[in-house]
Amino acid sequence: YGGEFTDRTRGWIETPQDLFNCIDINLRPIRQGPIRRPHFCGIDLGLIDDPTAVALVHLDDQGRIVQDYLEPLQAGYGQFADCDRLDLDAVMDWIEALCRKFYVSKGIFARWNGIPFEQGLTKRGLKQFESIHFTKQLNSECFKNFKDMMYEQRLVLYDWPLPENVHEGHSPHIAELLQLQAERHSMYITVVEAPRGEGMHDDMSDALVRAVWAATQAIVSPKHM
Repeated sequence: YGGEFTDRTRGWIETPQDLFNCIDINLRPIRQGPIRRPHFCGIDLGLIDDPTAVALVHLDDQGRIVQDYLEPLQAGYGQFADCDRLDLDAVMDWIEALCRKFYVSKGIFARWNGIPFEQGLTKRGLKQFESIHFTKQLNSECFKNFKDMMYEQRLVLYDWPLPENVHEGHSPHIAELLQLQAERHSMYITVVEAPRGEGMHDDMSDALVRAVWAATQAIVSPKHM
């Protein structure tokens, strides 16, 4: 006989050590990639209440997916401290600047509010970026793919920047991954989101999961030998 608790909402990462096993303590984010190394980009677009997050990963010689870059921008913080909302052109300038530093072969983001963004990037010659209709099922598959890669230790992540007291926590994106909640809707669909509450976000997680998904698709459907 088997049993399962009826509460459908639980922590998405049940055992944090599974995620910690994928962390390279010596790995740091980089600001420019090697020439001709293909990178895969995941974007979570948010202009008003949520940050816009961009993640970049690459495939190493062992077929592992290595995190290179992950950064959020949000209205009311940092260089946009005086803004009530992010300007779409400013976000596109950011993406264009990253593409001058990294060879981005594929980038994906959600179609919701993403059509003008895709058109703007295309006009700038960045035709490798695509808006995708992320249904509940596709989102569930993306998060499951990330988890499968995590269990197989085919992810290499950095845990940086650390808080001032390194014994008190992790970098913002690792802490966000550990806070995610999963609600099971059916046997094949699990919705993964930030817990409800003020200051809770899942933008960096979404961007990283999408970058890993794009890299995984390149593994299963290679275009070059």
